[in-house]
Amino acid sequence: MIREKFFKRSSYDFAPVYGAPPSDYEQKEKAEHALNNDMEVDQATSRGTSKDDPANPAADGPRNPRKADPQRPGSNFRKRLPWIIGGVAAMVLLAIALTLILRHNQEDLVVPVADGFVNEDKTFSVNDVTFTMKPVQGGTFTMGCTDEQGDDCRPDEKPAHSVTLSDFWMGETEVTQALWKTVMGTTVSQQREKANPGWSLRGEGFDYPMYFLSWEDCQEFIEKLNSQLSGQLPSGWEFALPTEAQWEYAARGGVHKSGYKYAGSNDIADVAWYDSNISESLLPVKYERPNALGLYDMSGNVFEWCSDRYDLYSRSHQTNPVGPRSGTYRVLRGGGWSRGAECCRVSARYVHFPGSRDYNFGFRLALVHQ
Repeated sequence: MIREKFFKRSSYDFAPVYGAPPSDYEQKEKAEHALNNDMEVDQATSRGTSKDDPANPAADGPRNPRKADPQRPGSNFRKRLPWIIGGVAAMVLLAIALTLILRHNQEDLVVPVADGFVNEDKTFSVNDVTFTMKPVQGGTFTMGCTDEQGDDCRPDEKPAHSVTLSDFWMGETEVTQALWKTVMGTTVSQQREKANPGWSLRGEGFDYPMYFLSWEDCQEFIEKLNSQLSGQLPSGWEFALPTEAQWEYAARGGVHKSGYKYAGSNDIADVAWYDSNISESLLPVKYERPNALGLYDMSGNVFEWCSDRYDLYSRSHQTNPVGPRSGTYRVLRGGGWSRGAECCRVSARYVHFPGSRDYNFGFRLALVHQ
């Protein structure tokens, strides 16, 4: 009887628990303790002691630690563990599903500054010179070396990465010599004197792009233009150089997602003046075909300054990027009349010192929310 009760009792005493297994000494001690208890129960029974007698060690029932102490540390945790694991797994699956949905719809994501506000052309007049700004609805696009660029991609066009932009307006054409003169009071010949008096003019006329311009010259022009047209500007908006991301997004056709290698076509001759279809000079604006947004000469004619300092790309998604806060060089885009087709691609990047002037360097205005 003692042996039977010993084994029955010991099956509870040695029930598995979390943590290190008991040592041989602990197992021996527990077995001896259980054996002594059973012997006391037998002795009490033989003396006629009642089971409910407080003097009877068996009065409290079997010594099952798990039943005797429902608040035993770890018991509730083990019961809840499957639910905890299931809950965590469900949260992980939900996060994965949301990520896939966002990635799938990312190309259709639009982040407008003011819904429906940037939806039509805006024409401005400075004295007798007018110019038009084309609306560019914001959205998400892949910037950099995309598939249509083929083997022409340069290392600084990689990696291709996702960028989201707000609405803005972009100049229909590059800033012309007529607009420059009415704002700044100087001609292209006078600007050449600042660059290099020994250089030849590469095109002269009111409807020709202005050139021999540095990034700093552009900033001076924009400051004066904003002052002169303050009464015509929408509240909270002002002229600026486009960011590099804004420039590329507009060159690619914005939400139209044209997928062209050049700004408006895969055939550069349709949309650009470059070294194979032009001789010794640039040509007036709007002679070639525009892109899907109605923008002319985004490829070719003159390089266009952007506001950003130059930096290498990263893979991370960006929203309204403005470039690094420090750096030596500023970015130019679009290629020029004296350069090859590979320079006129929508993803091609070029850099120069902000004070540099060249017969290839001009710019285009953006109208942005501040």
